[in-house]
Amino acid sequence: MIPTTPFLRTFVVRIAIVLVMAYVLLNLGIAVSKNYAINQTIHRLQSEIDALQQRIVVLHHKLIYFQSQSYRALETKRRLSLKAKGEQVVLVPHNVDPTSQNQSVSDRLAGLSVDQVERPPRSIVEQASENASTWVRWFVNPIAP
Repeated sequence: MIPTTPFLRTFVVRIAIVLVMAYVLLNLGIAVSKNYAINQTIHRLQSEIDALQQRIVVLHHKLIYFQSQSYRALETKRRLSLKAKGEQVVLVPHNVDPTSQNQSVSDRLAGLSVDQVERPPRSIVEQASENASTWVRWFVNPIAP
């Protein structure tokens, strides 16, 4: 038989209290850890939502601009190489050296090759015709070894 002395009874009660407290603290720690992970996920998702809402606003503004008459006029001018009455077309060379700013515009444009001047986009028929003529020239005039 186990002696039931007051010391042993107090010891068992204290052990039981410590075990219950350890169990409660362990569950509390697990709950706090899960809560922290959930809050981190909530903050990450909230920032994604904010970024997507901002993107929606930007796309909405772009949609309004693309549906506007001014965009249509600019795009028509760009694609068809048109100009309105009183407008002048100015060729602006790319990658201009800032030290050459004292040259006249005609001197700077004279130095540009045909490839450096922007041309309007060609149609598919023109591209195919140029491609075919290039192949014909290549077959007719082969490069001598």
